[in-house]
Amino acid sequence: MSECKMLQVSLLCLLSLMLLSRVTAICPVSQPCQCDISIHCQNRNLTEVPPAMSSDGEDFLGLYLSQNRITDIRSDTLQGYHVSSIDLSHNPLVHLDNMAFVGMEKYLLELNLEDVHITTLPSSIGQLINLQTLNIKNNPISGIPSAFTANIGQSLLRWVLGSTDRTKCIGSGQ
Repeated sequence: MSECKMLQVSLLCLLSLMLLSRVTAICPVSQPCQCDISIHCQNRNLTEVPPAMSSDGEDFLGLYLSQNRITDIRSDTLQGYHVSSIDLSHNPLVHLDNMAFVGMEKYLLELNLEDVHITTLPSSIGQLINLQTLNIKNNPISGIPSAFTANIGQSLLRWVLGSTDRTKCIGSGQ
């Protein structure tokens, strides 16, 4: 089994354990979002990320905000969310703060920024030391700073970029 496959299986096991332990967690957001093991706010016509209320330190698998009308992610927008995956895809972002992901450095594993109209990557993404999947497909990004890849290059397994899916297992040659 390739190193990449072993890491993917490990990630699946970790996510399964989180699933089993968080089924009864209290939802940290109000309607129209819904919660189970994840926080589901996708396709709700939202113009901003709902603020996270106290969840007593409960972790959720994901925060799904795709296909809304969110335009602004400030430095404090995602504070209070304890998730391993964030999906902001298909939102017309005008502003994605450089500090948007501060505080999530150790536990964010997957970030989906597909088709959000960003031209640069926030510097805080480069500090996500355990990030394994980054999707920046269909964005007019002109380049990736070398300091960015130096910081997360060891953990990143899947990187989707450009206008087509060029997914590969980084470090394994696949």
